[in-house]
Amino acid sequence: MKKTTIKEYRNLYPVTLYVDYLGNSANINEIFDFYNCINDWSELKNAGTIYIDRDINGATFLVLNKITGRKGVLILLDKDCPVSTQAHESIHYADAVFDYLHMNGEGYDAGNEHYAYLVTWCFEQLEDFRNAEGYKKR
Repeated sequence: MKKTTIKEYRNLYPVTLYVDYLGNSANINEIFDFYNCINDWSELKNAGTIYIDRDINGATFLVLNKITGRKGVLILLDKDCPVSTQAHESIHYADAVFDYLHMNGEGYDAGNEHYAYLVTWCFEQLEDFRNAEGYKKR
């Protein structure tokens, strides 16, 4: 297996966050199984090989790490993506966690503070990834 630059982040939820740049994802199908939806992910109905469009700013995928067996969400970012892409992909991460765990995320009036904290946590990990030594914008 080729060396990977994927970073792994964990929090109190049983859904690992994996992050890498779009251009570094050549061997991504060797590392992860991919799933089309939450039900497929829950039942481990693999979607097969995926192909990643390089003309996008970011993408989010439901995955299972073939090495560790951990379920996770993989976020791939373009090296020049705007901060708004990080916010956008962070919401996809939080949605996946909430859907998978059947958690309530009904909106502002329902008191969605836990959802806001999860989106914030994901965004901060994406910032960490982009600012980490060796991952700086080239």
